Amino acid sequence: IEDPDRYVQQYAELGAHVLTVHYEACKHIHRTIQLIKSYGMKAGVSLNPGTPVSVLVDIIGDLDLVLLMSVNPGFGGQKFISQTVERIQKIKSMLKEIGRDADVLIEVDGGVNMSTAESIKAAGANMLVAGTFVYKAENQKEHLKDNKMARKKMKNPCWKGYEAIGMKKKNGRTVPNCVPKKKKKK
Repeated sequence: IEDPDRYVQQYAELGAHVLTVHYEACKHIHRTIQLIKSYGMKAGVSLNPGTPVSVLVDIIGDLDLVLLMSVNPGFGGQKFISQTVERIQKIKSMLKEIGRDADVLIEVDGGVNMSTAESIKAAGANMLVAGTFVYKAENQKEHLKDNKMARKKMKNPCWKGYEAIGMKKKNGRTVPNCVPKKKKKK
């Protein structure tokens, strides 16, 4: 979406909890992040493969999520761009420097499959998008069952203070059902 500021209020009114915008589509990224937060949503920024991660230096402290595109946006089925692993490590390092590595999600979208997921996770990503890998599988039911086993190996896929209690359908996608963690009784 070009000039995403025009739609922030609509997304908030529709009940969005998180809004991620492409860095390349924003005229004033800091203003956009502040606008998203003013509506009570968590704010994320997505970077295309050709955009250096250094563009986030001055705003990374305001973010709740960084989405690294590991293919060029536009269509599914593209090959994972291997330099993304180094980009994940740079983002993780930037977050550690400011003490936010535990509460800012690093998401990777594009070319994610069983062979790329391990290096993506090892580099520091904690949210993976696997479109073609899932939807082009010959036996989706078995494939999804195998993916659930792989997901169990990952850390909590939800925001800090939330936990996953299974999966749910949302906007035609299967996503973790994240709910606030219950406080332990004393």
